[in-house]
Amino acid sequence: RVISFERFEAFIAEQLHTTKPYVSTAELKKETFDYDALIVGSDQVWNSTLTKGISPAYLLDFGPKNARRISYAASRGDKGMSDHEIIVFGRKLANFDFISVREEQMVSMITELTECEVSVTADPTLLLSREQFDMIRLPYPCEKPYIYVHNVHVKKTDERLCAMAEALSVRTGIPVVTNRKDTFTYTNYLK
Repeated sequence: RVISFERFEAFIAEQLHTTKPYVSTAELKKETFDYDALIVGSDQVWNSTLTKGISPAYLLDFGPKNARRISYAASRGDKGMSDHEIIVFGRKLANFDFISVREEQMVSMITELTECEVSVTADPTLLLSREQFDMIRLPYPCEKPYIYVHNVHVKKTDERLCAMAEALSVRTGIPVVTNRKDTFTYTNYLK
């Protein structure tokens, strides 16, 4: 985990132009930013369970009033909104100029809270070209073709994803590799 963390931090330092780290919304509100736009996104930044409450930072409640506020592929996961969240999100999203979310089911939820058009956008990890991805990926110690199943859920098995991979494996004869142990059993599983 330490090596992965160090590589992740090195990637950020080498590839992204970032500000100094801020550890609280209060710090962000004190700062004078000279930006034309503020962008928030993407992975579950609007999931109040993961952010331990509604985070004003992820609702861009800081910075110049005239800066454009944009969400890029913002996500809440599979979570609905409480009455309190509906009020807070409605108030804060009124300041947004452009809103895109990651999940289809979020479009109607967010559209009800703002006059801003809401669109669905791909996860930014899917925006790399094959050539870019090949430059950063680590080789898998298997020389024959395989179907890779990446289950993003922490605890639950994505039955639909696993069933699709199983059907593809049966149809093609290509074995399955997965990022974690699931309760799902593959006919042709490459350990």
